[in-house]
Amino acid sequence: MGFNNTVLDPENWSLVALESAPFGVMVHDKKEKILLFNSQLEKISGYLKDEIPDLQTWINKLYPDHDYRKLVLKERKRKIPKNRLRIRETIITRKDGEKRICEFSSILSSSGIRTVFIKDTNVLRETENSLRESEERFRLLSQATFEGILIHKDGVLLFANDQFFKMFGYEAQELLGKQTLPVCIAPQSLPFIKKHIRNGTSTPYKVTGLKKKGSTFPILIHAKSMEYQDNEVRVAAIRDLSYMRQAESALRKSEERYTLATNAARVGVWDWDIQTNEFYLDPNVKAILGYSDAEIPDDLEVWSNYVHPDDKQPVMEAFQDHIDGKTPEFAYEHRMLHKDGSIRWIMARGTAIRDDQGNPVRVVGTDTDITQRKQAEEALLESEIKFRNLAEQSPNMIFIIKSSKVVYANRKCEEITGYKSDELHSADFDFFRLIAPESVKLIKKNFKKHMSGVEVEPYEYTLIRKSDKRIEVIITAKLINYEGEDAILGILTDITERKNAEIALREKDKKLERQAKNLIEMNTALKVLLEQREKEKTNIKESLLADIKKLVYPYVEKLENKGLNEDAQTFVNIIKSNINDLISPLASSLSSKYFSLTPSEIQIADLIKHGKTSKEIALMLNVSPKAISFHRGNLRKKLGLLNKKINLRTYLQNFPH
Repeated sequence: MGFNNTVLDPENWSLVALESAPFGVMVHDKKEKILLFNSQLEKISGYLKDEIPDLQTWINKLYPDHDYRKLVLKERKRKIPKNRLRIRETIITRKDGEKRICEFSSILSSSGIRTVFIKDTNVLRETENSLRESEERFRLLSQATFEGILIHKDGVLLFANDQFFKMFGYEAQELLGKQTLPVCIAPQSLPFIKKHIRNGTSTPYKVTGLKKKGSTFPILIHAKSMEYQDNEVRVAAIRDLSYMRQAESALRKSEERYTLATNAARVGVWDWDIQTNEFYLDPNVKAILGYSDAEIPDDLEVWSNYVHPDDKQPVMEAFQDHIDGKTPEFAYEHRMLHKDGSIRWIMARGTAIRDDQGNPVRVVGTDTDITQRKQAEEALLESEIKFRNLAEQSPNMIFIIKSSKVVYANRKCEEITGYKSDELHSADFDFFRLIAPESVKLIKKNFKKHMSGVEVEPYEYTLIRKSDKRIEVIITAKLINYEGEDAILGILTDITERKNAEIALREKDKKLERQAKNLIEMNTALKVLLEQREKEKTNIKESLLADIKKLVYPYVEKLENKGLNEDAQTFVNIIKSNINDLISPLASSLSSKYFSLTPSEIQIADLIKHGKTSKEIALMLNVSPKAISFHRGNLRKKLGLLNKKINLRTYLQNFPH
């Protein structure tokens, strides 16, 4: 951190200012030997002054990637007139390996001494990150999607948004500052895209993208050449067409629009010699307000006139308090008037140099343009207001949980849970008191998944109100970054009425199912009864018909064979006619196999059924055994038993009597 006394005079006011500056400062000579390496630069780079003896060592350590270092050296060789400020923004690699985006401003004196100012832009970027975090919460509610946005110089990636890295499957550290084309574009598309870059094409075109895992996918590139830090770069918007085809109707243009910063936040040095009233104002400070060095004289009173009228008095009072020794340093954010009539926000810092008696003899300080940071803070506030307005008007419960504590809950949460806002936000309030005991395990399991980055589908659980009343809810939750820490954004919908309706419907279904089952059982029983009744009726008919043919017809036939006189024969005929009239309805409803047998066949069948042999039957009926065999053959034929291995007696035993 020291000065080389043989080259620079440590009494020189500029050395004091440079060493105490809130930004990094490095001075080197024509031979690239480091003459000054202030303490702030040690903090930015992580290297001590003794570790950086010359410029080449500095470049090699800050830019270990060959392609990116080559790009930086190419820019460095670009000629800039002496005594003119050179400004650029690059990505450095600290000693601990962390990558940082820094703004480099340098000026070459006529003696060949170059002074380099290095500013770590992370303060602004942290504010921008906070803005993006708030925008992310808003986007989760509005279901927006984004295209991949990047800035590159000859294929070396200078900047890209999160969607770009997500689209190609890389972490930011893997691509920033490196040649990106070969790893993100399929080989067959490389010549085509390089041609568009050379020609500066601004019309959209389609190529094939290449993911980290090796898979390819169609992308649409809309690129344009722009000026960025005095360099021509390409700004491109990349759209994943594979996703567009799946959900084209759901996509909308990104709310964020990336524009190149034509003027990065600048820092300039000022010095006031209290004893001589001499005031020095760095031309870079004047440039912040849009003026050249000649347009504003080096006069403290004149310079103070550019302070916004509403801020002038408090700024001068704070400045005087430091001179009077009331404050350890002068530090004040205030507005100043730009040449074009606009307002610039300035962070003014200064330190008084005092003599042995403690009297101030000079004040050396810096002015930093923090307009972008202020605008980002205003945008962050506006986004926060949008989020809260949307959440407060939502018919659903919306909350944010961080470390098991409620850090945000909308009015609907108060209305449904019965707890007041101050109760929900109390440090003593346990979020899990809102969860039914049987649902706690499920909630903890899914919250653990959320915190590890795993997506969880919406699920249902039981919530308990302050009054102990149970409510059925369905929750959709996402992992977000809230105030720099992981948190869970949850949206709850009361589905109690729906669940009650489902329970009532299920009970009704069960009741109908029981009734239907009873009806089926009753129908089955009735069918059995009816079938039994029909079977009994058939058995009666068959039995009656068989008895008539067996017990009546044989004797009627015998009467006819006795040679009856005419009158007797008439009576027999009347008897036969009446018997046929009686059995006709029975015979028409029965199968022919029950009534197609002759009286003799019925008589023989009955004797076979009772176990009589053919010889025994022949003796009983006074006929020949051959006649009985003939009748047995007719019986098998009429009963459908020919050529079947079925015992005739067994079959006849199944007949009704």
